[in-house]
Amino acid sequence: MLLRRLSQRITPIVTGVRRSSHTAAWEEETLSKYVPAQFCRVHISDVFKKRYEVLLKLGYGGNSTVWLCKDLQYQASAGKDDLPHPYRVLKVGTSNSQGRHETDILNLIKYTHTDHVGQYLVRTLCDAFDISDQNNCFHVIVQNPLGSSLLDYQGQQPEHQLLSVQVRFFLLYLLRALDFLHNEIGVIHTGTISGLP
Repeated sequence: MLLRRLSQRITPIVTGVRRSSHTAAWEEETLSKYVPAQFCRVHISDVFKKRYEVLLKLGYGGNSTVWLCKDLQYQASAGKDDLPHPYRVLKVGTSNSQGRHETDILNLIKYTHTDHVGQYLVRTLCDAFDISDQNNCFHVIVQNPLGSSLLDYQGQQPEHQLLSVQVRFFLLYLLRALDFLHNEIGVIHTGTISGLP
């Protein structure tokens, strides 16, 4: 339902957008450790692999930018992994990111065959490729788009609070997904935690 509404609204959003100027400031330039050469310049209407047309920017971080795109080779079929729309998300890593390691893990998740219910609660990989310019190579991960965040969902609730039954529901799904990742395929996500060595 959310993606159907998105597809109905996406055309007007994109129609009036022009290519970004190379001199215009980008959001990631506000990062304290921003190094221009580490970020791939992606523009609205760029097409990658003659397949993925960039529609709009979804976000950025220290190691990537994220873009909504249209899969120009999309064909609806009855496959269980198919979506009822042609939209995908491109995560374009910085030149020094660990994108290939992430792709390896996503492939492990994708090609693990199990009856574990948590497998269907974990985001998978659609495609991966590299973009090169004169000096750098940028790894790109393609995934299906997600819906609203839990924080956005909470903000839509009365008094901006989740009911205990909703919290139990979300926790159950989260724990099933983590059980699949940890116990079925041996993947644990770790990152830097402030204050720990």
